[in-house]
Amino acid sequence: MIEEMSAKHVQQIQIIQAEQAIREKTLLEEAESRFRTEAAEREAHLIAEAEERFMKLTEIQEAKFMEMLDARDKKYKALIDECMEKGMSIEFQSSGLDDKAFSSDDDE
Repeated sequence: MIEEMSAKHVQQIQIIQAEQAIREKTLLEEAESRFRTEAAEREAHLIAEAEERFMKLTEIQEAKFMEMLDARDKKYKALIDECMEKGMSIEFQSSGLDDKAFSSDDDE
């Protein structure tokens, strides 16, 4: 009889241990699932933040590039205007170009 009770106790202990192992496994799987979900959320947040920073940087670079182009346009326009005001009349005078330079060679 003691052996029967002892065998039943052993069986009950084994059942309790098996149930406990299943609970521990379930808890571990739930913890892993939560960890993966949180990691995915953090990753998505970091990606979104990196994309936002990249877009801001791109906008800044684009604005600087446009400012540089505008500055060059102004510089070259001013240079052309200066050439038109000063240089063109002086160029024709100093190079000796006159009406003869534009006449055809057939006249000679």
